[in-house]
Amino acid sequence: MPTEWTEWAITYGGVSEVRVTVQGPVTQSTITDTQGQYGFANLPWGTYTVHVDVPPAKSFLRMRTSKPISLAVERACAEVSFVAQSRSRIAGIVLDERGEPARNAFLKLEPADYFDPAQGPGIAPGFGVSTDTSGRYAFDNLPPGRYIVGVNTIGPTPGSPYAEAYAVTADNDNVVSLAVGERVADC
Repeated sequence: MPTEWTEWAITYGGVSEVRVTVQGPVTQSTITDTQGQYGFANLPWGTYTVHVDVPPAKSFLRMRTSKPISLAVERACAEVSFVAQSRSRIAGIVLDERGEPARNAFLKLEPADYFDPAQGPGIAPGFGVSTDTSGRYAFDNLPPGRYIVGVNTIGPTPGSPYAEAYAVTADNDNVVSLAVGERVADC
């Protein structure tokens, strides 16, 4: 699941305390460790289904919950990974000065508290999206944190990805705080 920002991308980490079950010629279960790792040893050869049970406390995650594997011979190995997407989201609508939806406005999402001494101030990782024909935008699958949403109605430009305009929350703050699994709308 998303855990933090590294350079210009979100870093993903393992999900702990998830039950993983393998079913086939034998059935075994285990719980993922603090890094999201799990393992089964000495399984007889055959066809299996690996199933993941997402606990209610982690219902903010969305993932494919089962995958088939085949151990064709004795001492065969297989690696099965599951990718969990966070349901965390920041979304809203951009309106122009007349209160009309702003189509194709460019928005950049940055972590508010990021600083890399090698890059200097003002340089932060992030990514951008454009509004649809109704002026709507969404940033999905985000790690928890504090974010700034920059808005530019003329699109990204070299050296200045967006003009000095920022989205604000209902509390009139330009920093959007996002908890694990939270959805913030109409920023």
